[in-house]
Amino acid sequence: MSLRIHILPETLALPPLWVCAQVRLIDPLTHPSVEGLVNASYSLDGKLPDGRIDVVVVQRSGWPNLSLEDAQTVVRSVRACGAKLVYDIDDDLFSAHPIRAIEADLALKRPVMRFFASEADLIICSTDRLANRMAAWPAPKRVWRNALDERLLRARSAKVKNRGGRHAVGYAGTPSHLRDLLSVTESLRGALAGHTDRVGLEFFGVADAEYLQTLFGPLLRSAPRAASGYNSYIKAMQSDVIWDVAIAPLLTDPFNVSKSDIKFLEYSAFGFPGVYSASNAYSSVVHQQTGLLADMDDFGQSVLLLLDSPGLRARLAENAYDYVMQERTLATCARELVSIIDSTM
Repeated sequence: MSLRIHILPETLALPPLWVCAQVRLIDPLTHPSVEGLVNASYSLDGKLPDGRIDVVVVQRSGWPNLSLEDAQTVVRSVRACGAKLVYDIDDDLFSAHPIRAIEADLALKRPVMRFFASEADLIICSTDRLANRMAAWPAPKRVWRNALDERLLRARSAKVKNRGGRHAVGYAGTPSHLRDLLSVTESLRGALAGHTDRVGLEFFGVADAEYLQTLFGPLLRSAPRAASGYNSYIKAMQSDVIWDVAIAPLLTDPFNVSKSDIKFLEYSAFGFPGVYSASNAYSSVVHQQTGLLADMDDFGQSVLLLLDSPGLRARLAENAYDYVMQERTLATCARELVSIIDSTM
């Protein structure tokens, strides 16, 4: 008999789904590789379906504006139907966020997150560091690393570059990653300022065009792109986004210590060689084999080195792509998540 799982993800009631909901729970638990092992459903309002439920998985702070009283009602409903409660978290939401507006929002949500964590029969984390961070809560901790849905990915191919010789260095991230970009801005400007004739910066998200223009001036090639939802982002990045080097800076602060390597997974699946912050988040990156690791002060020089080394770029891109497709897709990893959840039974 398959495991009956109901998911209460952190996402808006209106589409598209938020990335954490899709990547961490909904896609893996509905993936063809787990067919027959699990029967998964989800709701965006906290309501549980009729019939048997074995496990309810609650994510992060639940749906937006969820109150502590609502969270208590959810847990009572879970217990009343005899189900186990699993709590999934993929960021250290209990540490202060470096952006004030985000931190103010998190402060309001933390009572709900603490309650779910304290009531959980199992806590699933995205990294070992995050599992250690959650040690204060008594439930067992298990790590399920982020993986990409290979059904959204195209076969790797060399994209045709038509830039008149000008290389593109790209960065993709939400506005919550602006501080990460700022941590290497001086390094990038210092290394690339004398090469504006052959190097340009491109962004997907992060900040508005006017602000990026003030940061990078003639290095900025175009206005940042945007997408509505994770599927649209994945599609856009694989269609006409052509980056010679992709970057993933990460500010050194308590919030980022427990970050996952999803940016490495995405860049690698898109066929981009990358420069990544030398941090625990990117411990899966093998320096000079699947990417370059760099400190904040050396970030720009590492980008320039990669731009000047076409053979190295090709090797890193190929190795990184092979790693992700062989070890970090749902075809390989979704069953592990089911097994972790099943351990509560």
